[in-house]
Amino acid sequence: MRPAVPAERPGTPAPGTPNPGEQPGRDVEVETPPIVVGVELHLPPGTDPTGIPEQIAVARNQPLSLRAVRRSIERLYATGRFADVVARRVEVPGGIRVIFEVTPKQRIGALAVDGERVLSEAEVLAASGLEVGDEYYPELLQRAAERVRERYVRRGYRQAKVTTELHEVEQGTEVLIAVQEGPPTLIEAVTVGGNPGLPIARVVGALNARLGGVLDMEALEAGLERLKALYRSERYYRARVGEPEVLPGEKGGVVLAVPVIAGPRYTFHFHGNRSFPDKLLEGILAWDGGEALDQAVMERLARRVASFYQYRGFHDVRVTPREVQTPTRSEAVVAFHIEEGRPLYVRAITFVGNKAMTDQALRRILREQILSREPEPRTEVPFQSDPLNVEGRTSGGARPPAPEPRPLTVFVAEAYAEAARAMRDAYREQGFLSAQVSVPAVRIDVNDGTAEVTFKIVEGPQAVVREIKYRGLPPGFDPSKAILLKVGEPFRASGVDESRRALIRALGREGYLFARVEPSSSVSPDGKNANVFFGVDAGPHVKVGEVIVRGLRRSNEAMVRANVLLRPGDVMDPEKLFESQRNLVLLGIFKSVAVRLLEPEQVEATKDVVIDVKERPRLSGELSGGYSLVDGPRLVGDLSYPNLWGSATSLTARAKINYVGASALILSDSRINPDELTGLDGIDGRLNVAVVQPRIHALLPVRLGVRGDLIAERVHRPTFNFARLAGVVGADWAASQWMTLSLQYEAEQYRVNLTEAVQRLASLGSPELERFRFASGNFSLHSLRPSVTLDFRDDFARPSKGILFNGSAELTQDLRTALGFLGANTSQEFPIYSLKLSGSLSGYVPIAPRVVLASSVRGGTFVHLSEDSRSIAPKRFFMGGATSMRGFREDGLLAEDRRKAIRADLRDCRILAQPRGCTPEADLINAGQEVPSEGGEIFMLVKSELRFPIYGAFDLGLFFEAGNLWLDQSQFTADSWYQLRYVAGTGIRYGTPIGPIALDLGINLVPDLQVNEPRANAHFSIGLF
Repeated sequence: MRPAVPAERPGTPAPGTPNPGEQPGRDVEVETPPIVVGVELHLPPGTDPTGIPEQIAVARNQPLSLRAVRRSIERLYATGRFADVVARRVEVPGGIRVIFEVTPKQRIGALAVDGERVLSEAEVLAASGLEVGDEYYPELLQRAAERVRERYVRRGYRQAKVTTELHEVEQGTEVLIAVQEGPPTLIEAVTVGGNPGLPIARVVGALNARLGGVLDMEALEAGLERLKALYRSERYYRARVGEPEVLPGEKGGVVLAVPVIAGPRYTFHFHGNRSFPDKLLEGILAWDGGEALDQAVMERLARRVASFYQYRGFHDVRVTPREVQTPTRSEAVVAFHIEEGRPLYVRAITFVGNKAMTDQALRRILREQILSREPEPRTEVPFQSDPLNVEGRTSGGARPPAPEPRPLTVFVAEAYAEAARAMRDAYREQGFLSAQVSVPAVRIDVNDGTAEVTFKIVEGPQAVVREIKYRGLPPGFDPSKAILLKVGEPFRASGVDESRRALIRALGREGYLFARVEPSSSVSPDGKNANVFFGVDAGPHVKVGEVIVRGLRRSNEAMVRANVLLRPGDVMDPEKLFESQRNLVLLGIFKSVAVRLLEPEQVEATKDVVIDVKERPRLSGELSGGYSLVDGPRLVGDLSYPNLWGSATSLTARAKINYVGASALILSDSRINPDELTGLDGIDGRLNVAVVQPRIHALLPVRLGVRGDLIAERVHRPTFNFARLAGVVGADWAASQWMTLSLQYEAEQYRVNLTEAVQRLASLGSPELERFRFASGNFSLHSLRPSVTLDFRDDFARPSKGILFNGSAELTQDLRTALGFLGANTSQEFPIYSLKLSGSLSGYVPIAPRVVLASSVRGGTFVHLSEDSRSIAPKRFFMGGATSMRGFREDGLLAEDRRKAIRADLRDCRILAQPRGCTPEADLINAGQEVPSEGGEIFMLVKSELRFPIYGAFDLGLFFEAGNLWLDQSQFTADSWYQLRYVAGTGIRYGTPIGPIALDLGINLVPDLQVNEPRANAHFSIGLF
């Protein structure tokens, strides 16, 4: 709304400025702006005035400012609370009084749907586009009703009627969407016009338009896409499927008429391809039928085949496409006639005139250009090294594919010309501004099919930056830290532009948002000296005016403002705008957050900040199911209440139930008796209820969050199972973007039970010894866990470069222990007082696009703080499985000291005349089974993996792992560092937004067959180290 105060007209002198038409020397009457003696804000009865007076920029006892009036109106509108704002002036003695009259927006307080059956209530509301909190006006409801009716029409209910009603309720205005769906529109018949080419039944089946079914336009559109895909898969590359026409039927329904012109059915054929089989060349075509196969497309496909040949060394190849149709035009062949010519081998590449850049550096540029321009197949092609011709076999008994030549042994004119330009640009980036690299001269020996290529280089003088000057910089601003060019370094034009952008960013961070920088440069006549000049128009030094928050319904405004890094009067820093938006997003209570300037294009010294938020639903949930190799079939449910008391405190609950008795781990692991996990005994689960406050607002800008968890779970492992109740309180401090510190306190109750195999081992051994190795019973513990994470990775889900470090310590002490092993004396003490230390360091090195070398070093140990302290199985380290050593079963790696002892027992057992004296472990191994691992108190692990793409989103990983585990710490000596187990293997990865899905096969390079270790194991997982 425009203010109702006088505005200055263009061409009219501002107050206090003489009229140019007046004669010089004469007194001129200057109109002085009136003094504002009062400012009033008129709100309708019942309107909450909180935060409104602060938006008025007009000051009392000051001359009237039109800009201040406009700013006030803009701020009032920006709050999102008002539908109209009017500013009036009233003449009073001594000046004027400015009155602001506002009309609040009428909001939708509740939504309801009545009469829906075909569509759900959520679908109707989504189609209407209405949400609680939206501004109400009659046109909004009219459009909402139209949208809902359109949705019903698309679902086949063409007689549907939709009306809206308004009701006043406690929450405000309730909108009721009343639906009369009416009878559905049914399909009486489906006709296919034109020349379908395929049987009518297949066409109608692809459409999925069932006779007597409802005319669902959404399903019909999906059916049309399926029909088009069907024609492409059947090689009707010129098929045309028109828009279906809906005609009235005889029985009140409709007749669906679909026009189809199939065109001929195409086949690709290659003539003259002696060096490459048809199947490989079809992969090079990468034709999916996505566009009509006309002459232009055929020429493009021919050029693609020719380019493939050229980059395989066939310099003179010629590829000519030709289409041949049968007399009935029902079949057609696109034939590519290939004249391969003789392969050309580049035996020498010479560079003449280069001094500043080495031959090796120039060859690297050439190689990169050849590789970047080489055509890559978009579909799967056979391996190009197939001596038995198993793949890519053609009917004519073609030869195996020609081997792929090295990039620098082929000559492709366009790639070499582009390389010459890239070399010239590389020289100019080093200050050789007049450098020239000529298009290479080629000398071909037609007798032996070889070529020699010569690049002639004229480097010219190297320009060095001698002086950098500035004009117009604001006082106190140091530009040397911002610009990338330095005196004494080679001059480069790109560096000037990069420095200009860096200078603008640096000025912006100091509050000069509207700064402009105009660079210029000059080079001396001899080309050796360069001077750079930056002309700066800094503009006004911008400060923050008001911070306006809009869109809040349940959230506390003070909490939102606490997460915003800008305050009125602060210097405006764009980086703080982005950081404020990030802080609000990380609270997890908003569907969307936008932090922006009010009237960002308006150049002025004070800018208001507007924060637009959209809150998440009060309650949300999700239910999902799946199958895990370790857990078996499982069902997972999540429930979230994201904004308790409007303070960004979230209440979440997550429940998982799984049937471990049907998991691949249980069914394939000889260490576990499946009979133990039948019925209710095979059910595992976990329930976690958490209260999370991601930021303590009183401590901001320190990003300290706290949480509390209640956990109940039941877990089966290969050697034991346990039930656990735990309460956890913790704090997380995001000290920086790359460092997070955490501290947790946990009180937990364990009930540990051993598997049948472990009980049998322990019952036959020495009770005094085995009760510590196989401790079971009830254990009440409390723990304190500090940890630190340093994350320098570029992507947390699929990192390609960077470093990740995790370190943690866990101080654990028992509150009460009650041994329950085979009738052991439960009053006997089992003290637990230990410090568990662990850490990992992972690094990622990019080798080529999507080719990454990932390496990780991990280790951990227990430090017992009392002489008789012990550890229980759930707290120990276990190795083997998808996350540690993939050549072993899950938790299947025996501790090194235990494995040595078992091997000794086996030797002793074999010299006995009667097997009754054998240890339980020896009996188990002699029966062909594996000995369950009891875990360990010391471990070390080194992992390395090379990841590279193979096809589309699929990657291949080649990995090597070395590590080991020790249970008795006294057995860990200096020689133990060399007593490692080794695993190598490969795996397929498929990229997803939450991380890669991995299927790995790990090979135990030195399996200990005496203890029945498997030679290999397969593992499935989501995510990689």
